[in-house]
Amino acid sequence: KGITYANQVIKTFEDHPNTISKNMLWYAYNNLGINYDDDKQYEKAIESHLKALTDGINASDSSYSYNNLGNTYKKLKQFKQSEKNLNLSLKHSTDYDDIYHFATVYSNVLDIERINKNYQKANSLLDSAYYFAAKSKSPEKLIDFYNYAYLLKKETGNYPVAIEYLSQY
Repeated sequence: KGITYANQVIKTFEDHPNTISKNMLWYAYNNLGINYDDDKQYEKAIESHLKALTDGINASDSSYSYNNLGNTYKKLKQFKQSEKNLNLSLKHSTDYDDIYHFATVYSNVLDIERINKNYQKANSLLDSAYYFAAKSKSPEKLIDFYNYAYLLKKETGNYPVAIEYLSQY
């Protein structure tokens, strides 16, 4: 239903272009992309996030769009595209203080570095990813962090720490 509702919002905006702001279009396409991603329609999710990116009015909007693109590319196993977009998300996260978003971005960057076997860089992101996940107080963000940290420690052979993260997960 989220896809249907987001498309209805976009149609309403198209029918009444003088009554909306560019930022409202960003929200509509961003939400459409998230719903497509949740429905595993990844190509449509990417298309929607790219449209959202053109309607972003500040670095915050861009950061969210790049993070969403990075996350979707990761699901498609297009890791270079994922890494590129996640790094752009970090670069554009300068004009706001959204702890939940930072928790998402740092955890995603940590995971893509792990996937790319850049273990030293992934390890260097653990503190930031944990800090924002804990500060966000979001069970979802903490679950993501503990899962990615567990996988990192397991892959690098640090089994005692991996077991601790797995227990927290």
